[in-house]
Amino acid sequence: MRIPTPRPTALVAVLALCLATGGVGYAAGSLPKNSVGSKQVKNGALKGKDLKNNAVTSTKVKDDSLTGADIAEGTLDLPRTGTAVLSGGDFLPTNSTTAYTVSLEGELTPLSAAFFAATPPVPAGATVTGVRVYVVDNSAGSDVGVQMVSYTPSTRASDLTAPSTSTTGQSSAVQALTPAVLSPTGSKVVRLLVTLFNDPNVHLVGAEVDYE
Repeated sequence: MRIPTPRPTALVAVLALCLATGGVGYAAGSLPKNSVGSKQVKNGALKGKDLKNNAVTSTKVKDDSLTGADIAEGTLDLPRTGTAVLSGGDFLPTNSTTAYTVSLEGELTPLSAAFFAATPPVPAGATVTGVRVYVVDNSAGSDVGVQMVSYTPSTRASDLTAPSTSTTGQSSAVQALTPAVLSPTGSKVVRLLVTLFNDPNVHLVGAEVDYE
C-alpha cells in the first residue's frame, strides 16, 4: 500500500497552525541578544533593583530632567568649602542686662563692658580653617579680646580651650583679629566670644569664618 506524500501547501498550513496556537517559545533567560528594546518595556515596569550598579551615569541623564525630589538626601558629595559672614549685630551679649547699639551698617557699639557671642553658620560636619574678627579699637582703655569657644548645647558646657587674641594700640582703622581655630566635633558647636568695654570709640564690625 502506497503512502501519499504530503503536498507543500499542506505542510505550510500545518506550520501556520502551530505558530498561531503556540507561537515561538524561548526558555527563561535565553532570549536572543538585543531582542528586548525600550519599546518592549512597559512604562514603570523597571525598578531600581533591576538596574546594574553604576549602569546609569550622568551622560545618560538628560539635562534638567532631575529635580530635588528625585535625589535621596545625603547621596550627593557636594563641596562644602566656603566662608560664613557675620555682622557686628549678629553678636549678642551673654548678659541680658548689657546695653549696646547697632548701626545701619551692622556695627555694634557697647554701652557697657561685656562679652558678646555669635555662632557662625558653619555646615554640619565642616571643619573651620580660619577666623577673622573685624573691630575698631580707637580707645586708650582696655584692648578688645577675641576667643573661640567650644559649646555643648545639651549640657550648657563651654570649653574655653582656644587661646585668645586682642588688639594692640589705638587706631581708628579696622583691625582683623585672628584667634586660634576650633571646629565643631560631635554634639559641640563653636562660638566666637568677643570682649568689649564701654567706649564710643570701640566697634565690633563683623567676622568671617572659613570652612571646608
